[in-house]
Amino acid sequence: VSGATKVIAAAATPDAGREACEFGISLAAKALADLLRTRRFYFDSETPGGADFVPGGGARVFDPRMLVFEYAQSIILRERQVGLVRDFSAAANGGGAECAQMLMGEGKTTVVCPLLGFMLATRTMLVVQVVPLSLLEFSRSCLRSAFAGVIRRSVLTLRFDRFTQLTPAPLHALLKAKRARAIVVTTPTALKSLSLKFLECAHLLDQSHVAQLEGAGVMAGMGSLTRLFEGATQARSRSERVADAGGLGGDEVAALRQEGAVAAEGIRLFQ
Repeated sequence: VSGATKVIAAAATPDAGREACEFGISLAAKALADLLRTRRFYFDSETPGGADFVPGGGARVFDPRMLVFEYAQSIILRERQVGLVRDFSAAANGGGAECAQMLMGEGKTTVVCPLLGFMLATRTMLVVQVVPLSLLEFSRSCLRSAFAGVIRRSVLTLRFDRFTQLTPAPLHALLKAKRARAIVVTTPTALKSLSLKFLECAHLLDQSHVAQLEGAGVMAGMGSLTRLFEGATQARSRSERVADAGGLGGDEVAALRQEGAVAAEGIRLFQ
């Protein structure tokens, strides 16, 4: 009423003010009617034979997490989005996999991924969103925006490459994120680098073991051929230099074993 009074007082004539009020009220009424009749696609009829099934009762069951997400984001979930989230959730909880394609503008980054993170993140399941490097910042900002209001979740970023020394700190951060039901955002390059880091550690440890057992015989057999290529030592790979040195030292072996163990635990978390 106070708003309508202000509109009428600000109008050029009282009749124009009343017409503006009527038009505004009609728009608000239409918006309310559309909202009330909008279908929620995650409401389903009760299954006949269930414990709470009442014949002819018309009862509905729904996932309250979807309702909370709608309220928190001020949106209405589309039928396609609800179907995708249900399919991915069923596949993840059943230990399987799911693949789907969505067109631009259908809510992959802003709706489906945040909702899946909200529903799947538990103390026993780590949710990781892998996106191209060009979309990393946008995806992270969408997740932080979705989990900064009614729904609270931490969003972490995993950055890693093969030339980074792998310490237990990233593994502890991932384990803490799992316990806190946080969402981890990373790129395919980071995950591939983690796998390659594990393979590199395993290969160097194996190479060192072989070099220690057979290094003396190999070096004696090479003879002058080894001296011929002594000038190319700088261009050799780490594996070749390990073989030339006859194996790694005790500290180097311990460091590689630690890096390999951390990489293996990290890969196991992502499986």
